[in-house]
Amino acid sequence: QLAAREPDDAEAMFCAISGHTPDAPVASRKTGHVFEKGLVEKYVESTGKCPVTGEPLTMDDLLPLQSSTVPKPRPPSATSIPGMLSLLHSEWDALMLESYELRAQLDTARKELAHALYQHDAACRVIARLTQERDEARRALENAPTAASAGAAAGAAHSAKRPRAETAAASGAASAPPVQPAVGLPAALPESTIEAFETLSKRLSKGRKKRPPPPSCATPAIVETFRALAAAAPSTLGGKASITAMDVAAAGTGLRAPGSDAAACVAIGASDGSVSLVNAESGAAVAVGVKDSMHSAAVRDVLVHRTQPLVCSAGEDAVVKLWRVDEQLQSKCAFSICAHSATVTALALHASGDYLLSTSLDGTFALIALGAGEAAAGTAAPARTGLTAGATHPDGLLCATGATDGTSRIWDLKSLTNAASFEGVHAGAISALSFSENGYHLATADDRGIVKLWDLRKLSSFKTLGDEASPSGAPAHVRFDDSAQFLAVGASRAGRVLSTKSWETLCSFEAEPVVRVAFATDAQRLVVASTAHVHAFAPEDEAVLRARRMGMARVCVARCQCFCGVLALQPGAQHGQAVSAAAHTAAS
Repeated sequence: QLAAREPDDAEAMFCAISGHTPDAPVASRKTGHVFEKGLVEKYVESTGKCPVTGEPLTMDDLLPLQSSTVPKPRPPSATSIPGMLSLLHSEWDALMLESYELRAQLDTARKELAHALYQHDAACRVIARLTQERDEARRALENAPTAASAGAAAGAAHSAKRPRAETAAASGAASAPPVQPAVGLPAALPESTIEAFETLSKRLSKGRKKRPPPPSCATPAIVETFRALAAAAPSTLGGKASITAMDVAAAGTGLRAPGSDAAACVAIGASDGSVSLVNAESGAAVAVGVKDSMHSAAVRDVLVHRTQPLVCSAGEDAVVKLWRVDEQLQSKCAFSICAHSATVTALALHASGDYLLSTSLDGTFALIALGAGEAAAGTAAPARTGLTAGATHPDGLLCATGATDGTSRIWDLKSLTNAASFEGVHAGAISALSFSENGYHLATADDRGIVKLWDLRKLSSFKTLGDEASPSGAPAHVRFDDSAQFLAVGASRAGRVLSTKSWETLCSFEAEPVVRVAFATDAQRLVVASTAHVHAFAPEDEAVLRARRMGMARVCVARCQCFCGVLALQPGAQHGQAVSAAAHTAAS
């Protein structure tokens, strides 16, 4: 039996490469493997090795084999149509399976390629950031000797002036508010301050996510009914002076317009360098700064502290002034800080309430300690580009600055380093910045009247307000309310209030060239400052009631017969009824 099967076994040769019976079989003298002559010759010519073992192999090592040339009969399954259909079906299934495997391999290769490209992009970003930090460090190292010599000279000059100041104080003469030198800003905050910022940030960010708007806060439905309540010219403006800055006093400061619990008290900065507190509805003065302590040039920004009767002002004289208002509504300049060498353009209060951010056209921004009245730290923008706007993040670890070239930058206050930049977006200088209270959004406005809204979670702009093709040409101003529900936008002679949920317009207003926009406490009022007036907007019911009261007052003055000619109604008296002098005095 074995002898009978040997010829069949000898003829059952298969190519080690293709797995099929070779037509021209050859065998390797070194390994003994059988190959198809054409396949193995091509492989040996290209590699010079055995396809199976990888050992060196030449053409001389291939031994031709003799095999029977009698054609093999077809298998029984291929001699009928059903059998051939079955073979074709099997081959089709094998082809589809192979196609599926190829698609799976292609998908895997695509994913691996995408991951590799992502890693390459991240590596390029890291390299670019490290290169930028290296260049900044080199520039700082080059400027270090110059800054050190300038600081030493300023310190010597300050020391030389100190004895004369002490002599004047000892003699009882009136001394001016302390002025800090404009050079030698510390390059970093103290470790204790950084730890306090981190603790505050954790507490604020954790509570903000779960904190709903207060019940007293205005709703979108109320804001939709905002109508003009009053337009008053501040009585503190003199001559040809115009309004250049405005901010609204919060309820917690204790600053309130006399005789009216609802009227908003606003701080006004003017082109003549004056700073005052006025009633937003009547324009009457609430408190006026000491004339001798006013700015020597136009005021660029004013800010009212959120919880203290403290007003901060910045002017073109490169000075930041801190004004304290006492219980009798008398204001006094507590500090004058010279932390910059050029116009101070913007002020922003830190979330802790203890520090003030100031930006300047000299390309620097500084953190001013309100308690000490001096600059705690500061740094310069890249290429010393003039800064025109500033804002602090509600969590207390970030701040934003806007520059004359239209670039907005976000800074890490702990290290005073640039965390993100929005370049080439605005074609004009940045005129205003505002963070939303929830910390998710940033609004930027430029001096052409274009406003852009940014999602800080994606660091991308998602909405543009204004026609970039034909801008208004007037600086725009933006301000979020304290509940992060509304955004007020003012530009040229008009403005509007948007909902931060849908970013749709809730109400619109018109005014003279808009200088500033701000919300009163709980967004119950909107205050808009133009160059000559302060406009107050309130819900329609209140505005209509105020108008009716004014109309009734005119009728009563015409009908009541009072000896002094002033409106007075005795309790229970009817309109048109004569009132005696004694009753008039009692009613008054």
